[in-house]
Order: sequence, then C-alpha cells, then structure tokens
Amino acid sequence: MSGWGRFCEQAVLQNGLVLILTVLVVNVAGQCSNPPSVQNAVLNDQSQLLNDFPEGTAVTYECNPGYRRASGSPSISCSNGQWSQPTLTCEKKSCGSPGEILNGRYDLSEGILFGAKARVICDEGYQLVGRERLCFADGWSSDVPLCEVVSCPDVSITNGKKLPPYGYKSFITFECDSGHKVNGTLTITCGQRLRCKDGNYHPSPPQCKVVSYPDVIITNGRKVSERLPPSGYKSFMTFECNPGYTLIGTRTITCGVNGWSTNPPACEKVLVHQLAGPPAEELTSWRIISEVMVKRGMTCLVIIIPFLYSTATQESYLE
Repeated sequence: MSGWGRFCEQAVLQNGLVLILTVLVVNVAGQCSNPPSVQNAVLNDQSQLLNDFPEGTAVTYECNPGYRRASGSPSISCSNGQWSQPTLTCEKKSCGSPGEILNGRYDLSEGILFGAKARVICDEGYQLVGRERLCFADGWSSDVPLCEVVSCPDVSITNGKKLPPYGYKSFITFECDSGHKVNGTLTITCGQRLRCKDGNYHPSPPQCKVVSYPDVIITNGRKVSERLPPSGYKSFMTFECNPGYTLIGTRTITCGVNGWSTNPPACEKVLVHQLAGPPAEELTSWRIISEVMVKRGMTCLVIIIPFLYSTATQESYLE
C-alpha cells in the first residue's frame, strides 16, 4: 500500500475512533439513574423491566394495592441526566359502609379506609358469632359476623325440678322437692325467679338441701314419743313434764319445710294453795272468851283472841 493509502486508512481509523468516543460521551452524559421512589406507589410492570434509562426515557408509576390515584401525573421522564419531578399522589381507598348488622352495630372508630377494622357491638342479650370485618384493597372482608340471641344452658338442681333452657331475660321459677329447702346465703330462695344474661343465670341457681333440724330438749321434762325419719322432714316429738311441773304450750311438735311447727313446750312449777287457821266460814264469828280457872291455888285469866282473817290464806310450795 502506498503512503497515501496508509494515510487515508489511518485517518479513517482515527476519525472513526473520535466518532465512537463522541457518541459514547454523549450517551453517558444523557443517562439517568434509577427512578425516584413515590410514596404509596411503585413502577408499573413495563417500567420495572428497564435496566438503563437513557435520555428521553419515560417511566410510569401505579399506586400500591389499597390505594388510588388522587392527583398528579403517574409518569416522569429523563432529561439531561435528571428525572422530572414526580407529582403523583396516592391515597387509601375507601371500603364504604360495611352495611347493617341485625341485633347489633359496627364500631367504625378506625374509619372505613384501607386497613381499618369494623368491630361489631351486639345489642344486650345477643352475642357475637364471628369476628370483626377488615377493609381490604377490594373492599370489606366477606365474612359477615352475626349477633345471635344469648341462650342459657339447661339447668338442673338436685332435690328440685329440672328446668328447660330459656332465652335472654326469660324467668324461671324453682321449687324444691318435698322435705328440702334452699341452702346457703343466696339472695334467692326456692320459688324466686332467675334471669338469663350473658349465657348464665343471674343469680346462680339455688341448692335444695334435705330439711334437718337438731334434737329438742326441754328443761324439767322429757320426750315420751318421737318419729325421726332420716330426712328430718315430718318428724314429730311429744313431751311431758316431770312431777311437780305443768306443761305450757303444745305437747307435740312437727318438723316442716320451714322448721318446727311451733316452739317446744315449757315446764313450770306447780303452785299449791293451802288454807291456814280457822275455817273460812268462821273467820268473822269469833268472839273474845274469858274464863277463870282455879287450879292449885292459882287463878289464871285466859284470854283467847282469835285473829280476824280477811282471807286467812297462805301459799306454800310442795317440793
């Protein structure tokens, strides 16, 4: 190759290199870095596939699930190595009203926007079946809770009537079997009413216990007959007093549901009345009698003065 040829070839190579370098410099100078973050938004699928962002590249954002575009443009572009300022604003979606719930209501203190909870408050006498509803990106959760009427369980008491279940605020009446009474310090007694509330009876059902009373002992007396069945109910006792005492009250007492039919009798000392002195019919006819007696040379005047008795009665006690 001639010298001219070599010169041309060399010039082309040098110019081409200069051209290539110039293009590379221009490309690097117009390249943008990764797009900036936007609150509550991400790059859409197409923009996420890009690795390089040369001059003039545009990317598009979309709001996160549960959020919607409120204002601004979803796109930005690369110019002179800088991204344009993002203006997209995303706000939470609203799930709207969760509707109505029978025998209850929703507590919407957290609002109705994405992520909020709608808690359920059942009316008095009703209980929640299910749980609160959640506001998702596509609306309220589909599991709708229920408020069901409170039902108390079956009630049975020993030595009393077996009762069926009742609904809220229903009243039931207990009656103890014969020979039994309510036991303890409960505020209710057999025959009082209970109320079903919160799945339980208020107050608690009573207990019917066997009627049993202690033995009866009287002073200055004794039992002459008795019947004491194991339960104590319908037992009876008959009493009599010791000699010299009289019985005050009922000789026989019987054990009923509320205790002995009457108080036990008492034994009191017998009072004996005795006359003293002259007979009653002579008490007002006595006179003064004087008599002179001579005996052994001595004269005695004997004056007998009877007492004038108005009642002439003395009381004495026989032991």
